[in-house]
Amino acid sequence: MSINTPFTVLYDKRCVLCRRVKKWLEEQPKYVEMKFVEATSKEAYHKFPEIDHNRTLTELTVISDNGLVYKGEKAWVICLWALEEYREWAVTLTAPELFPLAQRMIMWVSSNRFKISRLLGK
Repeated sequence: MSINTPFTVLYDKRCVLCRRVKKWLEEQPKYVEMKFVEATSKEAYHKFPEIDHNRTLTELTVISDNGLVYKGEKAWVICLWALEEYREWAVTLTAPELFPLAQRMIMWVSSNRFKISRLLGK
């Protein structure tokens, strides 16, 4: 059961890795509910006209119901923070000593997501 306002997670449906992460997130127990919207869908353009939708295809974007926008590594961390079993990990990853490492890791995964997708298959 969620205890906070929901997040909208924009994802790239062309990416196998993105679809797998979406499915994994959907299955996790959450403190904060997540709604998943394909990044370049009519719904995404209509609901979030101020967002650079081309950029949402290259980095994860999460929007809270109160309008806060999280991009890239901050979006990954906020997704973990929303999950019951991973909130502590999210807090740990944002520690000043670890966040630069988390940023590099997330940037690497993001920039190689189609290569990773090919390895995962469809």
